[in-house]
Amino acid sequence: MKFKIKYLLAISILALTSVMMVRDYCSLSHQIHISPIPTDFLTPQLPPDSDRWNHLVQAIINVESEGVEDTINENSGASGVLQIMPVYVQEANRILRVHKFTLKDRFNREASVRMFNVIQDYHNPSHNIQLAIKLHNPNAGAEYYNRVICELKNQEI
Repeated sequence: MKFKIKYLLAISILALTSVMMVRDYCSLSHQIHISPIPTDFLTPQLPPDSDRWNHLVQAIINVESEGVEDTINENSGASGVLQIMPVYVQEANRILRVHKFTLKDRFNREASVRMFNVIQDYHNPSHNIQLAIKLHNPNAGAEYYNRVICELKNQEI
């Protein structure tokens, strides 16, 4: 019980901090003006076929590749609309316990989104938006997170 309370408190603090960062970033970038952002926007539990989840996937695609399927990052080796690394493909196959996805699937939008959902369903079953963004690109910083959130808000306008 104590762990659950500490966990919920940590998530609440993270959500509040993220709300403040997103509001500041969106205002500074002049992409969109939001005042105020409700805290429940960042931590909902979404079904994977909901409009908001689909908007999140599209927001990540827009930030990662601007929707260009044959995008390749020469520095990292990430490829496709979701800029998927080879380890991402391996993880999706490990979760499925079958070799369903190949490296070529990174260049296919539908296959990339399926890989994204396989990984999210396994590691983020509640489909928490914050965790989804961090899980997709764990090495990205606050600027990446804020860009995705701003793009998501733009999707929903």
